[in-house]
Amino acid sequence: MVDSLCRFYWKVCVIWLIVDTMKTHIQVLKDENAPVAALLCVAVAQYGADCFTWEPSILRNELEEDFKLTLTDLQSDKLQAGITVLTTNMYETNIRTFEVCTRLLNSSPQDFEDFEPLEAEELISALTEVMLIKMETLEFGADINAYAGQVFFNYGFCKPPQLFPSATLPQGKPVACDDVEKNEALSEIFEERLKTTKEYLEKIKS
Repeated sequence: MVDSLCRFYWKVCVIWLIVDTMKTHIQVLKDENAPVAALLCVAVAQYGADCFTWEPSILRNELEEDFKLTLTDLQSDKLQAGITVLTTNMYETNIRTFEVCTRLLNSSPQDFEDFEPLEAEELISALTEVMLIKMETLEFGADINAYAGQVFFNYGFCKPPQLFPSATLPQGKPVACDDVEKNEALSEIFEERLKTTKEYLEKIKS
């Protein structure tokens, strides 16, 4: 676990997020469209990787006190989603965690009592940043693969998409349709999210 946290810190924070001023930290914390990776880097830069073990309320209070701001529920939840992705396998094994983290990685506020099924586009968009944060092979459990398979089946796939090859589509699905355009559409979403996330982090660096 320590190795994973150090790898994340050095490969993401040092390379992409060299924060020069307190103002930059504040801007990231206030920006509800900020990538989750940026929030993680600000927390690590301020407190070190040990902060990932703190109670959510403690981390939130420390950030608010040190940066003299009020952290929105969305930003606090996004930060906790990033910590969950980085330090546990819950995103890969627990359906509810997978759903919540996917929403938060798309900067969508959460209603934890009323939840709609995920869409293929938001699943892939979130997956992009998870890959940046985790920086290791994702190993999805059977429940997640089945859940994702249903999402992609509803999107029109006959076979698992290239970006989520472990997805298990429902039995009795058609197998003769052409998934090329749908794969291309999801790949465009993936590449655009990757580009915009890196650009965001690079702008903070400058």
